[in-house]
Amino acid sequence: FFFVACLCPRALLHGMFVLVHVRDTIKLPPSCFSKDFYDGLKDEINGRYTNKVLPGIGLCVILYDFVKVGEAVVHFGDGAAWVKVEFREVVFRPFPLETMVGKVEKSDASGLL
Repeated sequence: FFFVACLCPRALLHGMFVLVHVRDTIKLPPSCFSKDFYDGLKDEINGRYTNKVLPGIGLCVILYDFVKVGEAVVHFGDGAAWVKVEFREVVFRPFPLETMVGKVEKSDASGLL
């Protein structure tokens, strides 16, 4: 359901972190209606994108800001509100052959920590 409109090279956050413009339709379940509209929308976007890899784009870190938010629409027979949203997402996208420095805390059969 997502559409990546553009990588924003002018808006590089820091080296391997970039802002990605995303357009999507987000489902707000009735449990979100008691929250502020934007807080509920932010929670649903972060739940849908955070810690997920978008193929060819990178690992989504967190919602940066809203670009455009449409009106909420409730369909017959569905208690949820559907909202067309454009937003920018912070994405971890290291370039090929980039060297990263870190400290290995633990190593076991499942991998490195």
